[in-house]
Amino acid sequence: MNYVLSCSGIISPVAIHLLNSGKKVTVVTYSEDVKKFCIAMNIKFIDYEIIKPGFEFTHRPTKLFRRVINVIIAIKTLKNRLDGLIKTMHFSEEDNFHLLTSWIAYDNFYLAKELSKNGKGSVYFSGINWQERKACKWKFNYAFFGQVFLGQLLKLFLGLDLFVCESVNNLKFAIDEKFMRKNNIIKNCPEKPFVEFMVDVITNNQISRKQYENMLIGEGSGITNRIDYNSLNDVYKCIADLPLEIVMKKHPVAGKNIPKVNKIYEELFGDCEEFPSYIPAELVLRNIKRNVIAVSSTPLIAASQLKHISAISLLELVGWYDETKKNNMKNDLMKMSKNKIIFVKTFEQLKQTLTQ
Repeated sequence: MNYVLSCSGIISPVAIHLLNSGKKVTVVTYSEDVKKFCIAMNIKFIDYEIIKPGFEFTHRPTKLFRRVINVIIAIKTLKNRLDGLIKTMHFSEEDNFHLLTSWIAYDNFYLAKELSKNGKGSVYFSGINWQERKACKWKFNYAFFGQVFLGQLLKLFLGLDLFVCESVNNLKFAIDEKFMRKNNIIKNCPEKPFVEFMVDVITNNQISRKQYENMLIGEGSGITNRIDYNSLNDVYKCIADLPLEIVMKKHPVAGKNIPKVNKIYEELFGDCEEFPSYIPAELVLRNIKRNVIAVSSTPLIAASQLKHISAISLLELVGWYDETKKNNMKNDLMKMSKNKIIFVKTFEQLKQTLTQ
């Protein structure tokens, strides 16, 4: 049996790939959307309840003491839940366990470490790519020292030797090659580049036979937190006013701006059909006949590699709070899509591209 961690908002393409290869797969998850997908597609899964301990320093001694006690209780609770999960798996010599991320998910790291320590079966890092992350430079603020202190507690109670890295102004925990070697985790990333791997997954899967002209992919917090809400509304209104057949695919998690973003969707695209949030957008690309539209998304990159549809980015039409981040994102999209994504720069060009 291949136990595959899949704890984001959508099912892991690695799990789908293993199933396509004829392997036995059990998805391990705490995500409600992943569970819904597994039920809909008749995929075996084990679910568990997650708790994410957090800690922040304070200069008030009494409050600090309570926070320390609370985070220790939370970590112990998490450990008990994960140990219980391991027992239910009955991990044996013939089994494989697949860790898919190298950062953030310290519950995943603990599961991989403990299963490897048991000496049964094999534990792999099977993420689509391995990205070596750099430790964050020391910062003299409560947030940084709080994260460092939490890391020491995770080491003490969970046996995890992690380091702190930074992403989008947030501090996260990560593992490195040293962690992998120490815990006998075998690197088993797919040989193909990310885009080719995703195209293979898409080619071998089709959720529905129904066809649609265009798909609009909703944005997650990585975009909605960086762009001006009104500019996004203007772009969507331009699309909604065109005589187009559109199917919606909202992002599983839209972040803190979800009420605003959902309001746009309801007002402008409320009459459109919608794919369930638990279905990955990549798995419905074969159901689209003409255009896939988004500001920036992984499915947009995958769509750009399919000959029968056009991948259209709205990145140049929305207002960004940080032009550097916008340019970095555009460069990444261009590189990963091999310059096959269309970046429309004016509303007129958008109309012509969608209606031609």
